[in-house]
Amino acid sequence: MKGPLSMRLGALLLALSPTLASAQSATFVSRAPQIGEQSEQHTRVELALSTRARRGAEVVEESDARVRRELTRVVTARRVEDGLMTAADVRFGAVSQSDGPGPAVAEPIENKRYHCQRVDDGLRVTTPDGQLPRMEEYTIVAANMEALGQPNPLAEYLAGKTVAVGQRVELPPEIAERMLGIGKQLGAAQRFDLTLRRIETIAGRACAVCDAEIEAASHERGQMRLLVAGPLTLEIEGCRAVSADLTGPIGIAEPRLAPGGTLQVESTGKLSVALRSRYHDTAR
Repeated sequence: MKGPLSMRLGALLLALSPTLASAQSATFVSRAPQIGEQSEQHTRVELALSTRARRGAEVVEESDARVRRELTRVVTARRVEDGLMTAADVRFGAVSQSDGPGPAVAEPIENKRYHCQRVDDGLRVTTPDGQLPRMEEYTIVAANMEALGQPNPLAEYLAGKTVAVGQRVELPPEIAERMLGIGKQLGAAQRFDLTLRRIETIAGRACAVCDAEIEAASHERGQMRLLVAGPLTLEIEGCRAVSADLTGPIGIAEPRLAPGGTLQVESTGKLSVALRSRYHDTAR
């Protein structure tokens, strides 16, 4: 039988951690960024493809390709307007890309700092001394800071919703496009599903550990299909991604003009996306 002390402790834990009290469901909450808060992020993308070109039944060319890209960055909020971070300092650490078995090549933004701000519908990028960076650097920084000044797509959909452990949620496919840039690089997202598996405390924060599935396709020049799946962990308060390990098959088929006639080129392989994030919030 529980004594008075254990009962009081139990009541205190319930009061302090209502989200974790039952551990059977999570009610997601949105949060506004704060000036001075930081996010540390490390991403790794790997793509392995085997390609075969045919002219009719004849195989005329075969090749294998492997691309790996890694990026580490620290983003510090410098301006918040209407609940959105519209200006930030970003410090890049290791940023590299490797093609094939050779060593990775550092990107021109590696170990550099930039100031970014959302201006109307564009992104302004300057160096710490207020100068414009080289176009090569601007292009890479702008692509990596595209979400600046935009709402968190997961929070837009999940905030206020209660999801039970084991429940599967169908999210609008465009959320996957905004999260991973699928719409620009890998076709249009067709499906984005999350299944809540359990609730854990990570770095002092209540987090939802989910299974994610993202399906994308493109029919612009040929046909492309992609299906990646794996664990995706989100903060319950804030809906920010803490970690993700998504992997799965990719297939591409397209015609290609060549001397002697059109070739049918087919590529199959695997795409892997890994994300790790740590957040350092200011007092609210």
